[in-house]
Amino acid sequence: MSGGDIGFYLLNTNKTDYKYDQKMLKIGTDEFCDVLIKADKKILVVICDGTLKVIYGSVYINGAICEDGAYELFEGDSIFISGVKVDYCKEKISITGNILNSSLNQSLNINSYDKLESEYRRSPRIYMDMQAESVEIKRPPNKPAKDKNAILKRIAAPALTLAITVGVGILLKRGIFILMSAGMMVATIVVSIVTGIQSVKERKNQEKERTDNYNKYLLNKRGSLYRLRKKQIESLKFNYPDMKAIETLCDNYSNRIYERDSNDIDFLNISVGTSDMKPFVSSKI
Repeated sequence: MSGGDIGFYLLNTNKTDYKYDQKMLKIGTDEFCDVLIKADKKILVVICDGTLKVIYGSVYINGAICEDGAYELFEGDSIFISGVKVDYCKEKISITGNILNSSLNQSLNINSYDKLESEYRRSPRIYMDMQAESVEIKRPPNKPAKDKNAILKRIAAPALTLAITVGVGILLKRGIFILMSAGMMVATIVVSIVTGIQSVKERKNQEKERTDNYNKYLLNKRGSLYRLRKKQIESLKFNYPDMKAIETLCDNYSNRIYERDSNDIDFLNISVGTSDMKPFVSSKI
């Protein structure tokens, strides 16, 4: 070791593959170990359910020293134990170096890529097409006609008739006739005013209903635009997964790893980030 670097030296470069089906795999210097090694100091490590436990001694996992404690193992991890290298897999181990004895079954037909050979599937590529779509937004309906002089027009004719009747009655000196006519005309004017006020209220209610209905319509269209935008984003992410998604596909050994071939225009292209782009969705008014 020099300058903080650790060097590992194998006493023997011969590599042997072993299968194991027991729940607990013991490697160390004790006679009861499944894999017996030779070391200056006593070493015992136990591999159980994807976890390596150091009972005593010290080992290195991928170059990092590990002493008393439990450490999670992953497919392909390299374990260095006193001049012996152990390549870990869930159902087998590969040992490079000299060991004294092993109770494991040796296999002559194992390679590091048996999972690749047994589970390789290349299905036709699924490409989520992103077609340009347009959402039509209609204009709001016309406002109800508004007449500022509606009430004045309603009372103008009865008021004029009342004035003429009163004038004629005064000239003819007919008091009772004047009172009767005046009462009738006043009643007519009152009815006209009430009717005009009701018409104004109805028009305001119609305008409010028109505004509310159009706001609901716009809200529905907004939802349609949002769903189309979400669909576009999902299509882009599916067709061009980012680095994290690719890592997940590799960890789960997804069939999508092999969906592209050398004839695809985006062969070996990967997504390294996001950018602003013109949407495939447009609105038309």
